[in-house]
Amino acid sequence: MLNGKIVIGIITARASESEQRDMLSGVLAQAKKLDIYPVVISNLFNFSEYYADVDIENKIYELIESERLDGIIYMEELVLESKLRSSLLNRIRKLDIPVVVTGESGGEFPSINTDVRKDFQDITRHLTEVHGFTEIDVLTGHKEAETAHLRVEGVRDVMLEKGLPFSDDNVIFGEFWFTDGEKLAEEYLSGRRRIPQALVCTNDYMAYGLIDTFFSRDFKLPDRMTVIGYEYIGDRFSHVPILSTYYRNRSAIGAKAVSILNHLITGAEIED
Repeated sequence: MLNGKIVIGIITARASESEQRDMLSGVLAQAKKLDIYPVVISNLFNFSEYYADVDIENKIYELIESERLDGIIYMEELVLESKLRSSLLNRIRKLDIPVVVTGESGGEFPSINTDVRKDFQDITRHLTEVHGFTEIDVLTGHKEAETAHLRVEGVRDVMLEKGLPFSDDNVIFGEFWFTDGEKLAEEYLSGRRRIPQALVCTNDYMAYGLIDTFFSRDFKLPDRMTVIGYEYIGDRFSHVPILSTYYRNRSAIGAKAVSILNHLITGAEIED
């Protein structure tokens, strides 16, 4: 505690990015309302390719072990690099304080998230019912991440419900990052993978990598393929064409995470 106030650690990555700021806006507003002192612990970069000393930078996460913290909110799905995700989970498992995860935790900790499977059912219904698409690929994240599979299952649910073809061949796993979209674009352009009518990217970063690569190679979107993202990341206007994407209420997720953690620490009722 600090001056008699509960102190909670907010563990995230690249806290300056728009989707993190959305989540943090809810966290900080609810923490202020409940008179809780929040401490944000974050790096600047997710991948070493963008910063030579990323391992040194990530030493900031040693602060997780501070005795001042009364609880932790771990924004797991915002940490994109697999090695860092594993390292953070190992640190958090050693703590003897309450932990709440935004995104997923495989049931290991209490967690709060939107219903991503339903979100992708909604996206797929729009693509099939409004646009009439019958051939859809999905570019998703880490194979070991539950949320990556839930997003795919939302697409699969609707495709099978409508009797449309969809198999594991339509699913491409990556790391939720630009490079996944760049790699997939090259597979389409080279003919190694057939071009579908539509591609669902389960976050915007992967979609950006794909559409930027297509733009540089004069591949016309959406004339030859429709692309949709997920998250509504703020720099979408920096890419051509402007990405159509699905916006979810991350601020509400952050606020609810604080309420759950406050309940675990104090026993107070969880606010709706």
